[in-house]
Amino acid sequence: MKFKKIAPSKYRQAYLYAMGNGMIMSFLDENTLLFGDDSAVKGSLDARDGYTPTLDSNPQMSDMMSSVDGSPVWSLLDQQGTQNMMRSALGDATKVADYDTVKKRLLGSRYTMDFSSGVNFNLDVITSDSITAATMSSLVKAGCSTRK
Repeated sequence: MKFKKIAPSKYRQAYLYAMGNGMIMSFLDENTLLFGDDSAVKGSLDARDGYTPTLDSNPQMSDMMSSVDGSPVWSLLDQQGTQNMMRSALGDATKVADYDTVKKRLLGSRYTMDFSSGVNFNLDVITSDSITAATMSSLVKAGCSTRK
């Protein structure tokens, strides 16, 4: 960055560099780069520096994290994020009456990706009970059928 004479802006103790495509980045240390849109990077820096709660302070998210943190690529979604993801993934299947009932019982989700033999995507959606899980399974099957 110094070589290319890219001047950073300062956010608390961090230096932020504009990437020219609406994204910004910051060096967390000599080996770690954080990048994303402005609010995501600043939110991450806020969490790192103790200005906002982290995932570790949320027991539900912390429990889900222990199941995925050994994977090279993983993600967690809270209740709202899971509802949005499932609405997007299921498409027209969300228009059935059961979905509105099920949606409220989706507690979170986690996924991992494994590249050891191709690409394997493993998604777990956490529900409040087994009946909701079974209904969600039926909705996913219906969603897959309508997309084909």
